[in-house]
This record gives sequence, structure tokens and C-alpha cells, in this order.
Amino acid sequence: MLRIVILPLSKTIFMNRPSATDIKINSGRRLRLLRIACGPYTQEEFGELIGIKGNYLSMIEVGDRSIPKTSYYDIVRSTNVTLDWLLLGIETNLPLGLSKKIAEAEGISN
Repeated sequence: MLRIVILPLSKTIFMNRPSATDIKINSGRRLRLLRIACGPYTQEEFGELIGIKGNYLSMIEVGDRSIPKTSYYDIVRSTNVTLDWLLLGIETNLPLGLSKKIAEAEGISN
């Protein structure tokens, strides 16, 4: 006999929802890994590529500022990264080559 259990939406999808602060800090860390993986670029060079000033990029990378909403398109277009990875760290749909470079950059930055 098939038994279906339906849980409330809030308990199934948003049970481990990250806070805005966690997203800001972790997406900044991932943006730094992406800068290293794609270049390695200086903050000024990478900032120019994605439309963010180098000094502001520095503040994003350390978690003091959030990525401007208007910059997400430029980041995705310029680097082939996914928003899933940038915001949440979900690597499923990353291009394989980029995924390998990010893993290498993670080893370098630690």
C-alpha cells in the first residue's frame, strides 16, 4: 500500500534557511574564490570585469557588504558561475572546469 505524507511547506523547504548575514558572508567568500579561480585577478581587475569597484569588492569578500543586486547578472555572465553556487554554495550545475578551478582556489586560499 502506497502511503503519502504531506508536510507543511515551511518545514520541508525552509527548515535550514540561511540568514541574510550568512548569505552575505558566504557569498563574499565564494566571490573571492571565484576571483582566484577565474584569474587569478586582483580585486580591481575582477571588479572591473563584474562592474564593482575594487575597494567595494574587498568589503564584499570579507563580509562587510553584500553583493549589489545589479551585479549578479554581470557576475554570472562573466564567469559562467550559477546563482545557486554564489548565493547558497550549491555546486550541482557548475561547469566541471569551473568547479575544479574553484576547488583548487579553495586549497590556495586556506
